[in-house]
Amino acid sequence: MIKNLSAFFLCFCLLSCTQNDDWGLPIHLGDSKTHVYSVLGSPSFEVKGNADIHWFQNSGLTLLYDPAGNVSSIVVPGHSNSSGFLTYKEPVIFDLKVTDTIKRFETLLGAPISKEDSILDDSLGTFVWRKTPYLIKADFWSKDYSERGTIFKEGTIVSIEISKGYGGN
Repeated sequence: MIKNLSAFFLCFCLLSCTQNDDWGLPIHLGDSKTHVYSVLGSPSFEVKGNADIHWFQNSGLTLLYDPAGNVSSIVVPGHSNSSGFLTYKEPVIFDLKVTDTIKRFETLLGAPISKEDSILDDSLGTFVWRKTPYLIKADFWSKDYSERGTIFKEGTIVSIEISKGYGGN
């Protein structure tokens, strides 16, 4: 009986303590700055203000922090960024990568809750999905775009931003 309880307890702990398979990033929403630094090292650039923003260019991530110093939003720039970020090539969330197209996002996440064209740049658009417990925002090229001799096709991801989503599916 004790052996069976021990085995049950071990299985329960392993199952309940593992990370969600939908999450592919080394940092999680809610992580402290101390934890972030232990995983990613020091940021390559910091913006102080209402929300601290830290760039981790060598990891391909930008992190936004809440007033308590915990990660509130994660931005993963796509391969068309011109800010010196490495492209994060692993799955980010729900097996989606920044190298995917907006069509793949729609296939895996369904119809977005909103679609907007940028008022500043007519070649950019934004789709937003709410998939519990996340809010996923993908900026994409809404028409072919050329930068530094490379053409990015319509539907190419510019960046993905993940934050906590409340309500929704």
